[in-house]
Amino acid sequence: AMALGFAVGLIVRIFGMTQEEQLLNFNGSFFFFVLLPPIILEAGFSLETQMFVDNLGTILLFAVLGTIVSTWATSYSLHSLAISGWIGLEQTPLLAIQCHLFGALISATDPV
Repeated sequence: AMALGFAVGLIVRIFGMTQEEQLLNFNGSFFFFVLLPPIILEAGFSLETQMFVDNLGTILLFAVLGTIVSTWATSYSLHSLAISGWIGLEQTPLLAIQCHLFGALISATDPV
């Protein structure tokens, strides 16, 4: 499917098909309001409740521990890169806090 999408997009771009290119443009609103809700609804309906409840402790352990480890790794890596000058962050007294906040924000997306 990805190769087909790539081929179609390449053909449309090479031959300058502007109407087709507008049709193929990604629309975030359409995805979030039309395509995503049925996917989430189906996942909720097909979830085996007993298996989920039996593994709830493990799921929470991985979620919490994964978020903490990912936050730590991201924030300390970012802070180390900023101090070494590899990325252009300004050296302020709040740099460590800003790096930790960014690490927490990025790490909370899906640790499981």
